[in-house]
Amino acid sequence: MTERLLIWAWQRFRPAEGWMPLFLLAAMVVVWVLALEETYWVDGSSLGRWTALTGFVLAVVLATRPWRWFWCWGWLALALLFVTYIAVSQTDLWRLLGGWSSFIDYADWRYFVFRLRILRWLAAVLSGATSRDPLALMFLLTLGTGWLTAVMVWMTYRVRRPLGVLLAVGLLLAWGSYAGQSSPSYVVLFVGLVIFHTAVWRYSLAAETWETNHIGYSDEIRISTWLWGGGIALGLTVLALVVPRLPATAVAYAFQTSAPVQAVETELERVFGEGRAPSRQERAPTATSGSFPRAFLLGQSPELSNTA
Repeated sequence: MTERLLIWAWQRFRPAEGWMPLFLLAAMVVVWVLALEETYWVDGSSLGRWTALTGFVLAVVLATRPWRWFWCWGWLALALLFVTYIAVSQTDLWRLLGGWSSFIDYADWRYFVFRLRILRWLAAVLSGATSRDPLALMFLLTLGTGWLTAVMVWMTYRVRRPLGVLLAVGLLLAWGSYAGQSSPSYVVLFVGLVIFHTAVWRYSLAAETWETNHIGYSDEIRISTWLWGGGIALGLTVLALVVPRLPATAVAYAFQTSAPVQAVETELERVFGEGRAPSRQERAPTATSGSFPRAFLLGQSPELSNTA
């Protein structure tokens, strides 16, 4: 009985493009969320997993329905805002089991605290002072994680041109890895998944066109495409992790010390003063294969323990 139910569900909910593109897209979302948590920009970075899950599931459902885009994104915006608020404000929905009236009082209190902290942050920012409350940054990161996940799914299943947004997310991960001095492994893994997903997705679109036009084709094309795409992705991933990386010391130093970058960093530190992006003082630079710690590359003399 269970086996029949699984087979029925597998066939009933199978996307027109097949399961593999969906699984690879889900894997990329997992890598994206784990990379954000590993960088640890602020307390509560793990809350993004809930908005990512909401954005992924809801976007898959809405993108595959013949509904107008503004209705779909309206529902997505409401759902993501609701989940973000519940997660960031730490509102315990299980208290609904204790009765509606008591939950209303509890929810009003949580909303009052949330609104007070946001207003204090906004007043500090508008007055030119430095904010000391991480709630605003936590809210934006959590909401942004779900929104970007929904965009990835939407561009894949509604627009059917996912490569551009996937590469943009890859660049965002690379910047986060550099700025947060975290391991680049997530970036490499994400790029490998993008390569494999591109090969699988292109085949899925071609197969759909062939079936629509009643053109016969061999299933060996699918196997060959998957093998070549997976092999290239795996080879480049292993190569990127093994081959020593050449540091661009002068370029990195010139970029980081340029006036626009310094101005942006100063303004972000003022607005999000309590953001816990790992700095060179808080976190020892990570040694990578074939390179010294980043602090040494930028001209700062590291301690012997850090160099080792």
